[in-house]
Amino acid sequence: MVEKAQELLVTLQEPDAIMEADILSRLRAYIGCKGAPQTAVETLAASYQGHAEVCNVLLDWMGLVGMDKEEREGLVVNHVKDSVLAHYDAKLTRNLFASGSSTPEWVMFMIGQPVWRDLFYKLSDSYAECLLVNFAIRNISDAPECSRELKSLKKSAAHNFGVFSQILSTHITALLAAPDPLIAPAFDEFITLATQSENTPPNPAAAMLFARLDQEMLLAMSPERQAMFRKLTALLSGVLLYPSLASALLSMFKSETPATTPGDIIRIHKVYTGSNPPPLSLIRDSQLVDLLLADLFVPSKLVSPKHRTRYLAVLALIAAGKDDRVPGYAPAGSASLGTEAVPAVQRALRELQNLLLAKPFGPALDAAYPELVAKASVHPMAGAGLIAYVEAALTMPEFFSTNGHDTRTYLSLLNSMATAHPSLAPRLLATYQRLFFVSAALVDLDAVSFHNQLMDCIAFLLAVGHAQPVLALIHEWCVSSRVDKALVRHFLLVAIQIVSPPFSPDFASALADIMRINSFADYTATTLSASDSLATRGLSNLAASTRAADRPRVVSSTVASSADSLLSAELVDALVATIVGIAAACPLSDATKSMINALFDIPILSERAADLDLSLVFHGDEPRTVRVVVGARLGSDDDDDDDDDVQHMDDTE
Repeated sequence: MVEKAQELLVTLQEPDAIMEADILSRLRAYIGCKGAPQTAVETLAASYQGHAEVCNVLLDWMGLVGMDKEEREGLVVNHVKDSVLAHYDAKLTRNLFASGSSTPEWVMFMIGQPVWRDLFYKLSDSYAECLLVNFAIRNISDAPECSRELKSLKKSAAHNFGVFSQILSTHITALLAAPDPLIAPAFDEFITLATQSENTPPNPAAAMLFARLDQEMLLAMSPERQAMFRKLTALLSGVLLYPSLASALLSMFKSETPATTPGDIIRIHKVYTGSNPPPLSLIRDSQLVDLLLADLFVPSKLVSPKHRTRYLAVLALIAAGKDDRVPGYAPAGSASLGTEAVPAVQRALRELQNLLLAKPFGPALDAAYPELVAKASVHPMAGAGLIAYVEAALTMPEFFSTNGHDTRTYLSLLNSMATAHPSLAPRLLATYQRLFFVSAALVDLDAVSFHNQLMDCIAFLLAVGHAQPVLALIHEWCVSSRVDKALVRHFLLVAIQIVSPPFSPDFASALADIMRINSFADYTATTLSASDSLATRGLSNLAASTRAADRPRVVSSTVASSADSLLSAELVDALVATIVGIAAACPLSDATKSMINALFDIPILSERAADLDLSLVFHGDEPRTVRVVVGARLGSDDDDDDDDDVQHMDDTE
């Protein structure tokens, strides 16, 4: 402690240390390490040199000789900006956003001033990876009044996709609103943003964004309108420069039920194995990929063996081919594709398909499990093929009657794909949604078991980073009452064992809303007797799952929505940590605070909080609302708050 106090004393000896923004924190830390207050005062007085006041005096003198105030302030600001640009060190700003610390007031002040925003714009060109600069640019981009300023951020926008999308949105809005006389200048600004100069291809982010917009709009349309939309897209995309490819693509999607034919795939394969292949972006279409996956992996749609090789080759090229060209902008001499990774992906797809052609189930599927996972883990496209097969198998009308309701291994395969390929999480979530509502033929007990397993899988997606879409889906199901409350409680019990604080404000708020809507506090209070404790119950650490050693099984239904489901010290600890994390993460509504307080009124939870030395501190408007504090105060930004707002455990009823 003496060494720490000496280190802090050295910081107080820096020139004009008393002018530093964090001087109060330094003083508290120094005195907290048994440093003498008198020594701190004397050191600060001795280190004061008054550079800032000297500058103010000089500015006053300049006013006496006739220079107006605005000119004087501009001189100082420009000098400071030039000094920052000349000596900026991004490494020194890393600690500004340390865990638990709030954003410095001076940063928000600078973001609110046009003259200092200009400094951030200039820094963004040279320090695109700097956390402080990115934080400032993102906050500026969220302000509608700054949209005109951001139009000039060509270079920094290319580095920051979030900012780029904001600027792009502004330009598109301007294009839609521009009258005929102004449409040409608006297009010029838009093209400048996309291309940076007339000799360079479009920003890859712009190309990706428009490809995504095109496909999202297509999927949102009714089937009868999709064919017409595809024709319009073909006119604008550049695919008509390759007549054979255009003919094949339009042929597959000409009806309301798109489908491939061997002739179409042969033409696509021939075009891309020729001497001047088109850009791969023309066939990187989500609907085409789904059609190919169905033709290769859905048992009821398998393509003829004699055409299978070309189907696999096209799918592997879509998945692993390397091509940065954009239609209409391919420079001369760059017509070759990067196909180095394609053979390995094609081989994995072929070997996976060969394993699945046997339609293994029961013991045969268990035996094939390790090899299936290994082949599907080679590339996300192989994983997507396995997902397509599992969904098709579980939705076959005869599956549950012929396979004895053996769903666990199939769902374990899906969990394995979430682990191997987190990018497939959106596809998996969509699959789980479809599976959830196609099991109407099951009798009640079978349906509950299957739905519990699906909830396990949905919760498992939290572990691979797909948190907000998962919580949004569960929230929608809660609000619409499409899913029984017991199933949502099952999801919550599994989820709290997967996640751990600190939580982002959005995540904490979404999870708290689901708990509140589902009356989770009432369920927990009923399950855990208010008069008992962990010790008197003699609870054991029950296994939360029954995973086989060689593969990631789905979470066991032993964690079920019953009285026994909370009788696990491990689960109770996870629940306490989750509640504390939610309270500390974001401002909460009064209803949610009441729910959390009700949970902490349960003696078992309060006792476990005491044992774990955790504290319940709500993050909200000042003064803080604090219900129960045990040991250290978790989530508080200021350890010196008045104790008047703190109700200690010993004072609770």
